[in-house]
Amino acid sequence: MQSEEDENQERGPQHVSVLTTEYIAKGLGDMEYSAFEAASDTRIAENESYDFFLANVIVQSLGRLKTPSRTFPTWHIPSMNQVIAILADDVPAQETLLDYWIDFNVPFKAMIYSGPFVIEGKMFSEDQDPPEFYKQAFRPIQDATITYQLGKQPEVIRVKLGLVNVFQVHGYSIEKL
Repeated sequence: MQSEEDENQERGPQHVSVLTTEYIAKGLGDMEYSAFEAASDTRIAENESYDFFLANVIVQSLGRLKTPSRTFPTWHIPSMNQVIAILADDVPAQETLLDYWIDFNVPFKAMIYSGPFVIEGKMFSEDQDPPEFYKQAFRPIQDATITYQLGKQPEVIRVKLGLVNVFQVHGYSIEKL
């Protein structure tokens, strides 16, 4: 029987984006400890910080930061506190995300205010009840749009599959589909 680590290695590089309150970092996920595993490990009311990194990264400023986009061989995310969402940008990353979040399969229509972003899409729960925001820090979302609201022209990020950080949520509506 193959381990999860072996399966991830076979999938090859996984393109992941990490959206924070001030920037988006796009790069290759770590095969040994993915951003999705770090998100799965992060629990509400725990002080531990699950850091991870991306390789071959482009960091693009959003919000108040006005620095030009830059590339880095490695970009570390030392804490989940300012992360808005972690996005699976290709099929191998989507498969890895689903490995960790397989129990979350009941869809709900969601509209979320999170920092300077509006997130609209399908959020998932592990049962017929709406997603609860008091256990795990991240919740799966699919077929979503994330719109940055503070700029002169709203910037829209289209999401096939990703995770939303509930630490940053300051208002939401969830409806049964």
